[in-house]
Amino acid sequence: MARFPRSRFPGVARVAALLALSWMAACAACSGASRDLDSDLGGLDVADGQDLPEASDVKHDGLGDDGSPADVPKTCENQLLSWLCLDAAHCQAWEECTGPQACDQPPCWGDYCQDFPGTCIPKVFDVPCTLPSDCASGQSCPVAEAGGANPHPAACRALPVAAGTCWSDLDCVAGQRCAGETLCAPDNLGACSEFPGRCAPAPVGSNCLEDDDCGVAGSCSGAVLCSAAQSDCADVAGTCASGGRKGCLVKADCKDDPAGPFCVGARLEAAGFCSPAPGLHGGECWEDADCGQTGACIGAAPCPPGDRCQAGALHAGFCGPFPTASTTGVVVTFVAGATRADDRAVIHNLLPIAIAYPACQSLGLQIQKNGAWLVDADGHPSTFNGKMDDTLCVASNPSELLRIPSGGARVLVNLQADFEVPNHAHRLVLVYHIGCDSADAASEGCRVQDYRFVTSADFQ
Repeated sequence: MARFPRSRFPGVARVAALLALSWMAACAACSGASRDLDSDLGGLDVADGQDLPEASDVKHDGLGDDGSPADVPKTCENQLLSWLCLDAAHCQAWEECTGPQACDQPPCWGDYCQDFPGTCIPKVFDVPCTLPSDCASGQSCPVAEAGGANPHPAACRALPVAAGTCWSDLDCVAGQRCAGETLCAPDNLGACSEFPGRCAPAPVGSNCLEDDDCGVAGSCSGAVLCSAAQSDCADVAGTCASGGRKGCLVKADCKDDPAGPFCVGARLEAAGFCSPAPGLHGGECWEDADCGQTGACIGAAPCPPGDRCQAGALHAGFCGPFPTASTTGVVVTFVAGATRADDRAVIHNLLPIAIAYPACQSLGLQIQKNGAWLVDADGHPSTFNGKMDDTLCVASNPSELLRIPSGGARVLVNLQADFEVPNHAHRLVLVYHIGCDSADAASEGCRVQDYRFVTSADFQ
């Protein structure tokens, strides 16, 4: 059961301090099934540390040398790579499209796209769960600890349409466990994307499929994992080796690493992992820092060595502008319980980049007064009547930021209301940041200095 490394990240720079102060002031007042990277890249071994080809060099079956049908005019749609989308129709049934973004002077991407394409990612449903049985058919629950006591609630996620795909061990039959899935630790701001695994027999002896099979001090060497939904492929077991898998803090740490020459996901308090060089046109970056001081890395899907996404979902992103404050894509859903203790809130990120939000006072609760919401001079919500903290909130570090990747979700519990007014509309307010997952390991802040907010639908 693979897990992305967890780490606390104490520094959040002045934007996080501003966020905490704004909350305190307010409260004082109140891959997939057919996405095979090898076929997309004409058989290129993307783990060889070389740049990927330009889009004009990528050949698809039945298409001309330039990547488009020989007798069909080039359009944005027929130039899209397999993981890009303009709407949900370009994705598989178990995936969703992060959604395109407009630009001031088209073409935004490539030579033909009037918008920046979105990315096909595993679909998330705004339904809280603690067990797979809480989710509908074709979905499951990425349980934090299989069979553990009181696991943190998650949101239901779609499974690839193939036998044995999984988000946790609970999706597998006796004697098997979920191997090679990638889940992102919210308290690690380093780059990470999420991808399902596949049920596999528990390895015997020193054999292994992933690092978790080798204990805390070991690592799995030589294993080859198939894409989660690839039915005509068999995993190849590796052998446990002593010593944990080598991480990286800077690019030089990956100079001779067979996984690739680029260091991805490094932060002050967390090592990253070595990865192939980005180089695909419309796929030239792994993290925001690859795109200059003001650019965002849109739609990247990095994958740690040894995880199943290496086979079916690893691809670089492309450089573009950060989404504007008016861009929709972050949704807060309130799910009422029998009592306030049973209430849940789902934060769902459908932007093509990650978002970051405060671990403490993650959501503010507002109650309408005289039929109107209280807002400040800029129209931002003000005067809160309660809050919801993330379960990772600790009093010693109230300004810590947590991360939700593109296409990811986080479920919050324990709505704390200072007071309630019957028959008055309530809503939850999320303040969040973007540009907080830079590859610059020396950076403690977010590249975008302003903060955004989004509200839930009204509820009683």
